[in-house]
Amino acid sequence: CVPNCNLTVTGTTMWVTAITAIDAGQILTVDAADLFYRPAHERRQFLAVDKISCQCDLCGLRAPDLARTVWAFKCVNCPEGIVHPTGNNFTCVNCLAEWTPSQIQAAEAQESSVVEELDVVSLADLDSFIATSLLHPFHYIFFWALDDLHAMCVDSNCLNYTLPYPHDEKVQHYDHLAQTLVAIGDIPGAAAAYEAAYTVSCLCSGRDYDESQLYHRLMSDTPTTKEDLLRVYKHGGELE
Repeated sequence: CVPNCNLTVTGTTMWVTAITAIDAGQILTVDAADLFYRPAHERRQFLAVDKISCQCDLCGLRAPDLARTVWAFKCVNCPEGIVHPTGNNFTCVNCLAEWTPSQIQAAEAQESSVVEELDVVSLADLDSFIATSLLHPFHYIFFWALDDLHAMCVDSNCLNYTLPYPHDEKVQHYDHLAQTLVAIGDIPGAAAAYEAAYTVSCLCSGRDYDESQLYHRLMSDTPTTKEDLLRVYKHGGELE
């Protein structure tokens, strides 16, 4: 759940790339199922199906469950605070205030109802719902709601908060974002998004990886129209 390596597979070749400092003798770990934006109980279910035993701090309830983020009832001491469950304790990461059992019960009740009842068809609908919710905008439920609306609408800050290390999903996010920005005519923004995709791709898979080279070409020679985009992805990043 908290890997120190990234696994790259292309054709009949696969390799692992270190994404953080690794001590001699330390076990190499990878994200086997892209569980970075799943709450702890869902992670355990997915890992159990594949008979994977994870000993990370998150699975051992020694670290806060960042994907299961809840809003701190607009705490007067810490109005921007974020409360995470660590086991059965709900604590604000900013002011360290602990929730009472009744506060926890109210938040969990809304969390359960949102899973069943959330039905939005636009970003405006989702924003309105979040504004009155006990759940924080970074909560995994809202992440997947955004993903359902459109993968390219995922907030980079939201993704980076829960996924603070290099990951292939980040590469795809920046790729989708760049395509969207080209479509609306923000070419400088698209170039910056392709540069971000290139940077993360290099960290995940190396500079020689085909996709890394593709993003390098796209950040240097960014398409300016949707037609250009279609040609670029058809011809491996080369504008005709």
